[in-house]
Amino acid sequence: MSVMVTGGAGYLGSHMVRQLIEANTVVVAYDNLSKGHREAVRNAPLIEGDIRNSSRLAGAIDKYAVDSVIHFAASSLVQESMEDPQKYYLNNVGGTISREFLAVCPLSASRHLSRSPVSLYDGTTTLTIFEGIVLTSFLNS
Repeated sequence: MSVMVTGGAGYLGSHMVRQLIEANTVVVAYDNLSKGHREAVRNAPLIEGDIRNSSRLAGAIDKYAVDSVIHFAASSLVQESMEDPQKYYLNNVGGTISREFLAVCPLSASRHLSRSPVSLYDGTTTLTIFEGIVLTSFLNS
C-alpha cells in the first residue's frame, strides 16, 4: 500500500513527498507539472497527469496500490488568480470536486486529505494567519 501526493512536484507537495519517504512510507507523486518541477521529486515515482484525467489517475492509483491520497494539486499564485479567475476556479474547485477526481479517489483510496490554500480568511479582521490559529470552516457553521 502507498500514499499518492497530488501536486507532488510543487513546493508543498514535494516537501510532503520527502517527509513521507523519511518516514519510510511508500509514496507516489502525481503532478501536471504546470508549476511543479520534475527535479523536486527524488526517490519516488512521478506520474505526470492532471487530476481531471480520471483514467490516468485511476491507472496510477491501481499501479501503485494507493490507499491514501494527500491532495495538494491546486493553483496558488494570487496575482495570476486575479488575472484569470476562471482558470483557478476550474482547477481548484472544479478539479477537486470533479466527477472524475471524486469517482476515482474515494473508491480506490481509503483515506483522502486535502489542504487549503494559503490565502484563507478566518472571518476576523486579522490579516495574517499564523500556524495554530483555528479557522472556522463552513462545514462547522
